Amino acid sequence: MTDVSTSTPIRFSSPRTMNFSEAVVTSASSLWAHKLRSVLSLIGVVIGLATAITAMKRQPKPGTALS
Repeated sequence: MTDVSTSTPIRFSSPRTMNFSEAVVTSASSLWAHKLRSVLSLIGVVIGLATAITAMKRQPKPGTALS
């Protein structure tokens, strides 16, 4: 059995950071690999924005009477 106090310390290396161009390439390849998921997400964003804009337009303006 080895003594913990005499064992060599564990050294953790710092994680390598990703630069912007590497992140763009990684995300583009992920989008290309998962085309259906990307299209469905895009459709969801478009529907969500259209719903929010429509809801904001349908609100009555302040000071006007409700009809």
